[in-house]
Amino acid sequence: MLLQRNGHGDIEKASEMVKEAIEITSRVGTPPLLKKLETLNVELAKRSGRNVLPAGLSKRELEVLKLASIGMTNSQIADELFISTYTVVRHVSNIMSKAQVSSRTEAGLWAERNDLL
Repeated sequence: MLLQRNGHGDIEKASEMVKEAIEITSRVGTPPLLKKLETLNVELAKRSGRNVLPAGLSKRELEVLKLASIGMTNSQIADELFISTYTVVRHVSNIMSKAQVSSRTEAGLWAERNDLL
């Protein structure tokens, strides 16, 4: 309804609602709905002129994902990005959760399918 009305601030409000729905759907584990919400999130981002990464990844998570995808270890990634190894572990865990994968290899394949590499 917000998109149809298209009033001042409606796209931003719709975007907030979709982000919240993505967060809830990720926890509940309903992949078909999550995929639809992510598509809607990207469409809203285009309309508002902002860039959105798939599955709600942050820019830093994307950096970690790219490095992990080329086979770097957590320690190597930490050195490359000037962050702690613990922070890398947390980012990798978040990436795997958001992408709904169970290994770094699957995360790399997911990144490739989503044109992130």
